[in-house]
Amino acid sequence: MGKTRRQKTVLILALCAVVAGAVWVSSAAAARSKVEVLIGPDAISCEDPADVAVFEQEFGDRDEITYPVPAVKLNKGLECTFSFIVNNTGDTEVSLRALRITGMGPNGAGAHMPRLTNNSIERITSESGDANFMLDESLGGRDSVRISAVVEPIPGCLGVGGATIFDRTPTVTLSAYGIRGTVSPQGPAFALVGTADPSCDE
Repeated sequence: MGKTRRQKTVLILALCAVVAGAVWVSSAAAARSKVEVLIGPDAISCEDPADVAVFEQEFGDRDEITYPVPAVKLNKGLECTFSFIVNNTGDTEVSLRALRITGMGPNGAGAHMPRLTNNSIERITSESGDANFMLDESLGGRDSVRISAVVEPIPGCLGVGGATIFDRTPTVTLSAYGIRGTVSPQGPAFALVGTADPSCDE
């Protein structure tokens, strides 16, 4: 085989590798795009029903539109869970690798999420304001899984009339064809609402 012919063969093989790689990456992105995080109106459940609320989030310059957000009332001794669905609408199996819930780490205000009820998965130890968890679960095509996080009170400052709204959370890290990406819900997810029994330190 002449030098020119060998060069052409190498070039063709290189182009084929590039095309195959591009198809691989594109297929992985397409598979991840079929996964969604769903927050329902019953996302919050508590031992005491009085700790469950609905916060009306206002939108628009004239507050003409409101959006109901599931909420936890920060009463003392609350015992609650926050639940959501990870739904795979595609046909390709994906792997759930990690979970981040904004503002629910050890430095939160009034409440935090120390563990998941799924196999009692503990939060990763860190001083982050977010709650981070490692996941190791496969999610088949057209399948879904419900994930629940324990909500417990911590010292913080969120008094009467105060509210904190958490948007575009949780964020789930997943992989398809060995390539990782993230997915999170659109808009408000849940809220913490201050009460007459404030969470503020005296």
